[in-house]
Amino acid sequence: MTALPRPALAPLETGGPAPLVLPLREATERLGAAWDRLADEAAEPNVFTDRAMLRAAAGRVEPDDWSVIALPAIGPEVGPASGGARPLDALAVVRRARVLPGVGPVVTDLFASRYGPLGTPLAQPGFDAGRLIDALAVIGPVARLPYQRLDGPFAASLARAAEGREIHLATVDAHHRAALRLADGPDLYGPGLQGKRLKELGRLMRRLDGAGGVRHEVATTPVEVANAFSLFLALEHASWKGRGGTSLAVAPGGTAFAADLVAELARTGRVRVDLLAVAGRPVAALISFFAGVSGFIWKIAHDESHAAASPGVQLIRLVSEDWRAAGRLADVDSLATPGHPMIDRLWAGRFAMGTIILATRPGANGLAARAADLHARRRSLAAAARAALGRLRGG
Repeated sequence: MTALPRPALAPLETGGPAPLVLPLREATERLGAAWDRLADEAAEPNVFTDRAMLRAAAGRVEPDDWSVIALPAIGPEVGPASGGARPLDALAVVRRARVLPGVGPVVTDLFASRYGPLGTPLAQPGFDAGRLIDALAVIGPVARLPYQRLDGPFAASLARAAEGREIHLATVDAHHRAALRLADGPDLYGPGLQGKRLKELGRLMRRLDGAGGVRHEVATTPVEVANAFSLFLALEHASWKGRGGTSLAVAPGGTAFAADLVAELARTGRVRVDLLAVAGRPVAALISFFAGVSGFIWKIAHDESHAAASPGVQLIRLVSEDWRAAGRLADVDSLATPGHPMIDRLWAGRFAMGTIILATRPGANGLAARAADLHARRRSLAAAARAALGRLRGG
């Protein structure tokens, strides 16, 4: 794939100045302060559409041919808060790809990553998603938006705009993802952190304490985070992920990507690394990111020799209580797969998630329907293959 060409874009029919389409590397420099300000003000914060994520991931763990669609704000004058650039109403990171590798229609994909499974574009509160649809229409007739919050304001605005334009919009891969919805009231926890199980966790924590003393350590400054991150890498690589070749330490480009991302977020106070140590040695580590009033559990690892005491669950419990007591976050996204065996039992909250595929203009409705059908069939076949493999392994 090559980067998108830079079409000469006129002001959109929905109003406002013409959108910008820039190669990713140019956009991270040219839009710098305006991009950062939008990330801070977005109605749905997404740390994975942050400049830090894109600069760290492109060319290492993700392709480097992404482009940025930026929609300048309507009305306000250029000011110092945006570093001399016009403020932005919305921003999306995109590239062109086929629905399936080498198969199906070409679509405009919005950015999401296996290292950041949340694809919500950045948009100001009250943003009309129709403006983004119109900008996407200049790039291509069909757009695919993976890992969208289906219960969020952007998805609602997108649905209204699609209905008004009489364009096809389909939701595929619909599922629920565990979340700590701190703004929803006291009923935060699932059965894994209630009743008899909570008492059992207390007993197991006392057992860990008897093995040399338990200490919960929190790293937030750049130096603290760098040291804690190195301990996380070692812990993760010593686990089943290291044996399976999926730890950051062995993934191609993984260590450099993660180190740069964590360091940049630490510089701006948007990462926290929690360690649970026994006798001075870490037995569990958790990396969390933050954007606006939202948190994201990014990585967790534990020492398998202490698995009987559930050190990962113990750490999630401690951190969840810290977040509730602090009162600064509205929600924390687990970023977990559907039906995750651990986090689904710990947190009662859920986010509705899915992939949205839509035509960007009425003449492409049939093409969008075909793209959605192919995407859904691929997911169904992949799920069936995983189930068959599980049955074979089970004997």
